[in-house]
Amino acid sequence: MAYDNNSDAEELIDAGEDIKETYEIFKTQGVSGFSKHVMHDLSKWKHVKIKIAVTGNSGAGKSSLINALRGIPQWDPNAAKEGVKETTTRKTSYSFPGNDQIELYDIPGVGTVEHPIESYMQEMNFEQYDFILIVSSERFSQNDALIIKELEHLQKPFYLVRSKIASEVENQKFTQTRDEVLKVIYCDCKSNLQKLSVKEIRVFLIDSHVHQDFDLEKLQMALINDAPAACRSAFILTFGSMTKDIIGKKVKVLKRRAVRVAFHAIVSALPGANYFMNENVLKDEISFYKIELGLDDEALGKTCKDLDVDRAILEEMIAFCDFVLYPERAIEYIKNVQESLDNSPPYFINLIRSIERALPGFISSYPKVYCGLLDIIDTLQKDSLKVSDNVLEKIRGSSFI
Repeated sequence: MAYDNNSDAEELIDAGEDIKETYEIFKTQGVSGFSKHVMHDLSKWKHVKIKIAVTGNSGAGKSSLINALRGIPQWDPNAAKEGVKETTTRKTSYSFPGNDQIELYDIPGVGTVEHPIESYMQEMNFEQYDFILIVSSERFSQNDALIIKELEHLQKPFYLVRSKIASEVENQKFTQTRDEVLKVIYCDCKSNLQKLSVKEIRVFLIDSHVHQDFDLEKLQMALINDAPAACRSAFILTFGSMTKDIIGKKVKVLKRRAVRVAFHAIVSALPGANYFMNENVLKDEISFYKIELGLDDEALGKTCKDLDVDRAILEEMIAFCDFVLYPERAIEYIKNVQESLDNSPPYFINLIRSIERALPGFISSYPKVYCGLLDIIDTLQKDSLKVSDNVLEKIRGSSFI
């Protein structure tokens, strides 16, 4: 396990702390209790409750934004209903695919007959939400200003989302470049917020029907970075966007998981196995990697649809690694990893050796399994980035955007 730079060294320090903590759990709870603890620990991100309010004027594009953040097309039966007129008359919650603990609340539009601005803030009770997105289209309105003033008074952070940006760019394409249009819109939003004495300016220019372009990823990254530490992994592993930064965030979380997964795979292996690891544990984890990085069959089917190509053409375009095409080869790869502790820091070697006394074979098995998982994550990351690049190229190549 050779580590040659500061980033790798920090990663190894984190790994060492996680191994030490994991071993203490094993010592106190035994194999059965340890397995239950690890499985709970690996899935706890799906039990973090997060509530996000999406508000704004009637027809501003709230439902479209909710569908974009969830990665769900308008025609999906679980999509929020989109329309030119106000389609939401009462608060409606929508969870993310695969995680019902993160909810987006489609809030009725402000300034309608049913919800006049005078009573709107009290009715909607914004204090109950962890994040608030204010959606504005075409121009900054008086209603937007009234909501923002109240949120500032409540000291609730919010994100101003300027929607329908692709239409704005299209309308100005003969007189202004794309970047010029975006700059004018952003400066206008910023100026309006400054007039309201907003302390932190959070403005995102988004078109909910062009997911991979504009600021949708920046909004997701802002939610991740602004979230409490306990919520970050939940956001990272729930967001389905396959962009460079999101993929990078996912990879960091997956590598941190690999520390405990490798330990779990070793201690739960059947006695006398040729390789000191539980293959089922590793197969399940590698399947999880593929889902998170958009490389499972369902996600690749969606990619084929986005690119308008069949599966064979996609495989030729991407030249997928064996771990995508032939998942069983991932286990064979781990078995054949040639890895030792020779180049590891002394404290790490001593830690593994101390565990070896209680678990014979650990010192030869753990580096193999752990490093094998890291290699698989790195390889899948490369394929995920290639898919992302091709989808984005398709989107940008099909229009002036």
